Amino acid sequence: MGGLLRLEVGGLAASRQLVGSLVAGVRQLAVTAPDLRIPRAPKRPNNPWVAYFVAGKGRNPALGMKDLSADYRRLPQEQRLHMEEAYREAREVYRQEMEAVSEETRQQILADKRARRHAKELKAALFDLKTLYKSVGRPKSPPSSWILYCMEQGRMGRRLFAGMATEWAAMAAVEKEPYVQQNARLKAAYPGTMREWQARMEEQGREEELAALEARVAGLRKEGRAGFDGRLTSLRKR
Repeated sequence: MGGLLRLEVGGLAASRQLVGSLVAGVRQLAVTAPDLRIPRAPKRPNNPWVAYFVAGKGRNPALGMKDLSADYRRLPQEQRLHMEEAYREAREVYRQEMEAVSEETRQQILADKRARRHAKELKAALFDLKTLYKSVGRPKSPPSSWILYCMEQGRMGRRLFAGMATEWAAMAAVEKEPYVQQNARLKAAYPGTMREWQARMEEQGREEELAALEARVAGLRKEGRAGFDGRLTSLRKR
């Protein structure tokens, strides 16, 4: 089977956590350590059409691009010339602000943009993989004894998670034993279930599709961790 289907549910959860940490982690670091704040790039001004479109959607979100485009073409020539002049002035201010940015700061800004873009790509890949798993009926990893307890309590109408967590923590080992044994039975049966499912995937010709998407997610996770660690190292050197 090669590297097929090595990404478990726990791996998916870890990847979702990584998506947030790629950007949110750096932001949190900036909040807790002001001397490590991420510099902000000067904001590039919108051209006249984009500025008009954004303003129009702000006034009336129901307006579509076709409507706003037609309205923009009907603007008086004098108004359009005024908008273009304002845009040229804004571009000059932007140029001056960019010239004042140091090369080190430019590199930090670019690194931050790359991290955001990478987080977006990883999030999309994880969504695609989760959707694919669901469409082909991939067996889920066995729930833990604690989750089994929660599932049972939920069926009984006791849905307060905090309350169940307190109850579980206070339970004696003998009280937890039924859930521990159930988890053990599910874990013992899981490899066989996975082998049967993998065989079906081979028969249906889905093995390569699954392996390719799993490899993409794994690669993005690895790149994300390396890039995020490097970003923090760079910030701490400032």
